[in-house]
Amino acid sequence: ALQVSSLQNPPECDWVLGTLGQSCEEACEPDKVCSPAKQKALQGLAFEAVLDSFGAGLNCTDGPTTTADDRAPYIDKFGICKTCDDESNSQCEGPRPPDGDERRFCCCVEQGVVDNDPHIHT
Repeated sequence: ALQVSSLQNPPECDWVLGTLGQSCEEACEPDKVCSPAKQKALQGLAFEAVLDSFGAGLNCTDGPTTTADDRAPYIDKFGICKTCDDESNSQCEGPRPPDGDERRFCCCVEQGVVDNDPHIHT
């Protein structure tokens, strides 16, 4: 049965830290898809908890501060951490930066549980 009321029972994120310059679409493949809403909602203490879950050597030298960048949330190669502000729409795909300095925090969920999932055609 499909879970329709996603508000009551949101899918759990499998948080994946992408490699430098990798999109969340790529980071979640081949088995899962990315949830932009969950990525946008990753703020404050929740961001810190996810950051900590990736273990040693991953620390914000600056931030997290908010940005309108659609690649957020991310940590760049200098340790600058960014989360989404109201203007940002965290994207699954690029835009891939030409320099690829960011490692993106990607919420990967089972296919079929993301609202407006482009992979599902009815």
